[in-house]
Amino acid sequence: MAGRTVSRNRANRRSILLVASVVAVLTVLAFWEGFRLQARNSEYEKTRQELELKIAEEEKRAAELEEYREYTKTTEFAEWYAKARLGLVQENEIIFKSE
Repeated sequence: MAGRTVSRNRANRRSILLVASVVAVLTVLAFWEGFRLQARNSEYEKTRQELELKIAEEEKRAAELEEYREYTKTTEFAEWYAKARLGLVQENEIIFKSE
């Protein structure tokens, strides 16, 4: 009987050690994965902030383009374009050319 009890105690100890080892390994792996996910999350957060800056810049650019589109509909733009690009002048203007 005494031999059986010692054998059972050893088997129980082995089982407890085995379960404790598995739990320890799983705990370490869980922490490892947690740190890895935290690092990846910080990278994603940095990327998100950069993209938000780009979005703000593009919205500003879109507003400037809209403002320019409205400007191109004015007569002031038409006069500037006619003078600068086409070389046209109004009837009451005098052109001085250098030699």
